[in-house]
Amino acid sequence: LAIVLVTRERILYFVVKVAIVNLVCLFICLFVCYLIHHLSVNATVEVCKRCDRHHSNFFLHIRNINFALEDPLSKNMNKEQQGCSNESVGNFKCFLDPNYKDTNEVIKYYSSMAANYDTIIDNGYYKGPRIVASSVNDLIKDKNALLIDICGGTGSTALELRKYGFQNIDCIDACEDMLQIAKQKSVYSNCICELLLPGKQSTLNAEKYDCVFCVGSFAPGHLQPEVVDEFIRILKNEGHCVIGMREEWLYTADDYRDKLEPYMFKLKKWRLIKRERFENWFENHSGIVYIFKKC
Repeated sequence: LAIVLVTRERILYFVVKVAIVNLVCLFICLFVCYLIHHLSVNATVEVCKRCDRHHSNFFLHIRNINFALEDPLSKNMNKEQQGCSNESVGNFKCFLDPNYKDTNEVIKYYSSMAANYDTIIDNGYYKGPRIVASSVNDLIKDKNALLIDICGGTGSTALELRKYGFQNIDCIDACEDMLQIAKQKSVYSNCICELLLPGKQSTLNAEKYDCVFCVGSFAPGHLQPEVVDEFIRILKNEGHCVIGMREEWLYTADDYRDKLEPYMFKLKKWRLIKRERFENWFENHSGIVYIFKKC
């Protein structure tokens, strides 16, 4: 009986301790987001709802496990058996495991799938381009504004923006084969084949664009968090940046877990306007869209 009572007391102590720690961390999150970084109330609420700081490591691990279990593309993934053909979405995603880091291999994969990439997108699996295009359209009222698509590939998002009436859209992407497909569509005013790297200034002019946007550019083996410095550099004052990505990479990818959001949020040259979660961003996977405004 004494052992049972002691065990119950320890469990109760642990539960109370975890609850207090989580509440304290939540209030810290609110304080930092709202009072220090001056985020809007809505943006603060969205950040705090997903902030890992007020989740214990146990629950964070459970979340990561759930992402893996729910991912039909990562179940029983065997690269040697599946290969990387352009036949299916599953094979299209074969290199996007959370710890993938070889950017050169990613570029090669995109080159090999360039001719079939739009077929994959048009099958309705990937709603990200339409979601981000809608967000940009809501933000930018001037249809003659100068926009740039970061890692725009074959121009799926630009094509959606064209439907809204935008005419001046540039693109920068590291895969020449993808850009060749985009050029055939005439959706971009200028196509620049260049890889954006942390700490390296691109050939793009400073303060040139009214809006910088990207879809799926932050994924394993793609852009590093520090590249957003370049986004800010090429944005005009008061310009907007719209970033769309799969939500799970924030919690499962080594390059982004506890790195991407903290880095973006700490920069003082822009401020977060909105952070919104979307279901079925890619198949049954949710996505996140960030909207920043340059100060």
